[in-house]
Amino acid sequence: MGAVTHDSVAVGIDPADILADGILTVREASGLARQSVSSIYLAMERGELPYLKLGRSRRIPRRSLLAWLALHLVGSTSVGYGSPASGLRSPSRSGAGEAA
Repeated sequence: MGAVTHDSVAVGIDPADILADGILTVREASGLARQSVSSIYLAMERGELPYLKLGRSRRIPRRSLLAWLALHLVGSTSVGYGSPASGLRSPSRSGAGEAA
């Protein structure tokens, strides 16, 4: 299949792949992401978070939610937190010990 688009952004993934991990209600996505329901709706309205419209209901592919969350990782663009290759450290609470 060709590239999937959402709000004119090519995703380049087969739709079956996006849906392979299941879909979530907005409330379920909110709980998984530890974000408010209104934050999830806002991300969908902005085109940041792809979703399905089934009648009047919206459903969010689990994979899309995880990808959206990954975009908000600080200090990494391609490697997950905790991976030795990521170079990410636990944030310092006091800021002490950081190089100036």
